[in-house]
Order: sequence, then structure tokens, then C-alpha cells
Amino acid sequence: SASFCATDDYKLGMLTYNGGDVLDAKSWDKNPEPVFQRSDDNKVYGPGHNGFFKSPDGKEDWIVYHANDNPGDGCVGKRTTRVQKFTWNTDGTPNFGTPVSTTMDIPNPSGDTGKDPLPQRAPVPGVRFASFDAPTLFINVLGQRGKLSKLVEPAEDFEFVIREGLADPKAVSIESKNHPNWYLLNRNGTVWLSQYEDSDDYRSIASWWQKAGLASADGLSFESVSQAGAYLYHQNNLLNVKVPATDADKAAATFILSDVEQ
Repeated sequence: SASFCATDDYKLGMLTYNGGDVLDAKSWDKNPEPVFQRSDDNKVYGPGHNGFFKSPDGKEDWIVYHANDNPGDGCVGKRTTRVQKFTWNTDGTPNFGTPVSTTMDIPNPSGDTGKDPLPQRAPVPGVRFASFDAPTLFINVLGQRGKLSKLVEPAEDFEFVIREGLADPKAVSIESKNHPNWYLLNRNGTVWLSQYEDSDDYRSIASWWQKAGLASADGLSFESVSQAGAYLYHQNNLLNVKVPATDADKAAATFILSDVEQ
């Protein structure tokens, strides 16, 4: 992006690599004119901060950016996100065209059926998982590796939503409340938070049989759907999956759930 988002002339410039050392300014040619800029006719001001994506079928190229509807709106809460298709010139450079008005209807990207590929379920209150044998430690996703630690900010990273099982409606799946559609899963005996994938394997490793607590009826334990007899448990403050063999194992595989105030 060129200029500054607080101005109406926030826009896109373009550099073209001409060979050589990419860290050398001489290896780049700057386009003499902006390649995407304001359109007073369409009431689009300050279009910038862009990204690109392919249509679902891979046949179209689209640009995503944000802009204002009125001059002088600046770089505050009035900016909105927009998308539109772009094409390519015969010399291989992109042709972004003119930013379109928000009152203009545009077709969906090709291959877009309008159906969300991610599982959508009614929201339910979040819960926290405290360790039965270390009650001041909670399951969290501060990083993608499942672990236990004391409550710190952001508190939302210690909150989860128990969903209907992705692999079996009688099971459960444990979704991060702070990262929707990211679930705790059993990856070869270690527990990770991973974004939903539309595959039977993912649905299996991200599903758990919810059982009465192995160490206490006041708690719950979670048996891996993909690894029969093996339970979610903690060891050295990391979450793993194993078959509990001792009373200590059963305690480490038991969790006390508490609702999070909304």
C-alpha cells in the first residue's frame, strides 16, 4: 500500500522484480502509476491494505482490501472490507481495474456454492478444564501444543466449547472458544490445537468419548476415539494421550470442568 490509510489517497503501487539480488533496490522496477486507487464516481476512497485469494474452483483471482464510502472518513472504524475479481494483462501484470461501489452487486467467486465448509453449531457457554491433581492448572492453547498452566491473559485461551463429536454424535469434540473451528486432537499420542479439516481422519483424532472421571466422580475423563483405551492426560504440564495404568495416571487423566461467566 502507498500513502496512509487516514487519507483518501491510500492506494496500491507495484514493484516488479527484474532479476539479481532481491535485497538490492536496483533489482526492482517501480510502476510509474498506482495500480489501484480511489474512485470518486463509485464513492470509494482510500482503497488499500490488500491481499489476494483464488476462487474455490481455482479459476479466478480476487483482491481483498478495505476502503471508505466517504471522503475524509480516515483510518478509523468506518473502513470496511471489500473484495472483487481482477484479471491479467497480456504482459503478465495484474489488472485490478477500478474499485467498485458497495451498492453494486457482484457474482460470487466461481465455484462458491454459498455453503460454509466448516461445521456450524449453536453456541454454548465456554468451560475451563482444571487438572484434578493440580487444580490451579488449566488446559490452554497458548501456542498450538496442548498444555496446562496457571490462568493468565488472554483468559479466552483457557476457554473451550464442548461440541457434538465430529466423528460420532455420541462423542464430543473440544473447540477453542478463542479460535473457532480449532479443536484439541490426538496426534500420535500428543495433543495439539489444530484447525478443522474436512477429512475422516481429522474428525476421528479430534473426537473424544466423555466418561466419568477415572479418579473422581466430580470430574470427567476423555477417551480418544481414534485410540481406544487411551485418555487425555497431562505429564510435565503437557497434554498427551495414553492408557492409564496407575492411580497417578488416572488422576492426571481427570479434569474438573467449570462454566465461564458470559
